[in-house]
Amino acid sequence: MRPTRTGLHLQILLAVHFLLFCCGSSLAAETNSEQGPPPAEPSPAPEAEHPTIAITGGVYLFENIPTAEVTANSFEVYVFILRFDASTDGGTFGLHIEPRFRDTKFRSFFTSNIWLEEAYAYGKLPFGQINIGKFYRKVGLLWDDSFWGNIHFFNGLKLNPDFGAELLGGHEITSRFSLEYSLQFFSNNDRVSGALADRDVESDDNARLRNVITARVEPKFTLTENVTLDLGFSGMTGKIDRANGSDFMIKQFGGDVSLTAGPVNPYFEVLRQMGEPNNAAHPLSRPGYDDATYILAGARWRINPVTILRVNYSFADYDGAKSKETELVPGIVFRIAKGLNLITEFDYWQLQQPEGGAITVIDRSLKLVINYNF
Repeated sequence: MRPTRTGLHLQILLAVHFLLFCCGSSLAAETNSEQGPPPAEPSPAPEAEHPTIAITGGVYLFENIPTAEVTANSFEVYVFILRFDASTDGGTFGLHIEPRFRDTKFRSFFTSNIWLEEAYAYGKLPFGQINIGKFYRKVGLLWDDSFWGNIHFFNGLKLNPDFGAELLGGHEITSRFSLEYSLQFFSNNDRVSGALADRDVESDDNARLRNVITARVEPKFTLTENVTLDLGFSGMTGKIDRANGSDFMIKQFGGDVSLTAGPVNPYFEVLRQMGEPNNAAHPLSRPGYDDATYILAGARWRINPVTILRVNYSFADYDGAKSKETELVPGIVFRIAKGLNLITEFDYWQLQQPEGGAITVIDRSLKLVINYNF
């Protein structure tokens, strides 16, 4: 049967639509092949890193019980400590601030009963950590772990912060030998230290300590699994700059050794200071300025997880004053609970006058301390 004109038109229209559909599909496939797969959804932007912030601290409740009439019985909040630590970039950069508080001034020459013990910014580099701000001078052993202290502390030689910049570093040379080091520069002192009044530059209104350079190297040896030996070699040079009177250079050099054998840790340090003789020819001089030989020695013994015995001995032989100063501090630490300690120390501290003269007892008392750290 021959198709009608209307039926023929319909067949032609359907054929045209079919051809257009095939061409369109082929073109789309070709275009997609040239462009590749459609783009993925964009990834969300990484979140900015937030600094890591930690707040820690501690408090010391202190009672002094004299056994000789040279100090008074007293009970006080010895010090309250706060530590603010913040770091970013995985700990590469950070800040450390340590304010301390008391009801009264820690030393009579302090400007307030609130002070900054340390405050510095730091950055960690491949060759070490750089600190800029206020931190302790590092000459000899940093501390003997006692509560009460030693002659070095009371003369301003230990735990004495000042303003400057330092480099701290360390490298493991072999599995049994490593080396630590520090290099410091201090532009001036800060009027803060544990030194007694009239002992060193911190209480000397007529003088400032300027342009101090210290250096320390500390080789560490691992002798056995439980025995390590640390050696230390330190030096310092600086200038006492007086507003009225003659300036002078003050220098220190010394060595120390510390042995850790399981629960026992003995140590010994000898340090020589060359400054200004403390005698009648130098009326502005002080014990902490004197040419002197200092010794620090002692040991710690962890009897069990909750009990530590320790004894600390310090000695100063003053050339200018021709006198000798000795302090012996035995003590026991009880770990009552996590962060809570009971410290008992006995301080015997004396000064022998020139030419083998009379002995003056500076302190002979029992120290009872409750310490809580958080």
